[in-house]
Amino acid sequence: MASALHNAEVTWSARIASRLSPAATQRICALVGTGDDADDETGAAEEHAAEGSMAADDAGSSVLALVKSAPGNVSLESMMTEIRRLEAVRSIGLPEGLFADVAPKVLAAWRARAAVEAPSHMRTHPREPPDTGRHPDRGPFGSGRVARSGL
Repeated sequence: MASALHNAEVTWSARIASRLSPAATQRICALVGTGDDADDETGAAEEHAAEGSMAADDAGSSVLALVKSAPGNVSLESMMTEIRRLEAVRSIGLPEGLFADVAPKVLAAWRARAAVEAPSHMRTHPREPPDTGRHPDRGPFGSGRVARSGL
């Protein structure tokens, strides 16, 4: 059962990744901080975000840590931080309907996993989905053939 769930997730990942432009893929990698010297800066980013002093383009800062940080008390600074978060997410340029055919429960599980996963763990995921020998948009058989229905 676990193997079937894993294979389904790999197939979905490949399907979704195939819908992304190379530029969007690069922006996602930059968001996670795929550089070798990038460490998990969530704690420092949360402190800066709470102070309202962290800009998305600060040298050495993790934009993902900014996006995931707690909103803080209501103030002009926290509102500006929220605006920077929205701008950071929108700047990735994800296509409309990227997850339209993903079941809401699956999407909620992915969202929950991403919310708690540290950037250092996100960087360990393969950038390219494994080659399953199937094209992600060709149906359950992967070969482009459909089951014969007698027609």
